Amino acid sequence: LNELIIYLNNIPVLFDLFISIPENVQCNTRELNQVLADIKNVNVIDIQITPNVGRDIAPLLCTFGNKLKQYDYFAHLHTKKTLEDITLKDWREHILSHIMGSPAIVTQILNSISNNTGMVAPPDYSSCWDVSGWSSNLKTAQDIINKSSLNINLEKEYPVISFPQG
Repeated sequence: LNELIIYLNNIPVLFDLFISIPENVQCNTRELNQVLADIKNVNVIDIQITPNVGRDIAPLLCTFGNKLKQYDYFAHLHTKKTLEDITLKDWREHILSHIMGSPAIVTQILNSISNNTGMVAPPDYSSCWDVSGWSSNLKTAQDIINKSSLNINLEKEYPVISFPQG
């Protein structure tokens, strides 16, 4: 959290902060609020305890989705705590430094989004990269496609993709 606060303090405009905490994680709300008090430019802080399913996407869409509709843009941050793979130990720092590493970087991204850029993501993290871009996600993506009305063979029609990692 202290690391994230350093990056959040690079946001040069007033913003609202939505935090999801998995229900299986012990959290001292009083201590959390004391730490969060160090964030500059934060307007509203909304903390929700969420089921630990869907990684970071379920809380984003299911818990905060309706609230986020009122915003012109938002940043989605995740702690990227990947303990099982040592090659990913620097992934979080790579992501955060490229999208929130300084007020100038955040300002540049905000200006870009204001000029009709749909999404900004950090450059690929080499430890996650494979030549196809799919990594282990091809089968899952194809299973989802197969359940839809679409008739797409991802491996044939999209053998290489560029996927925003983080």
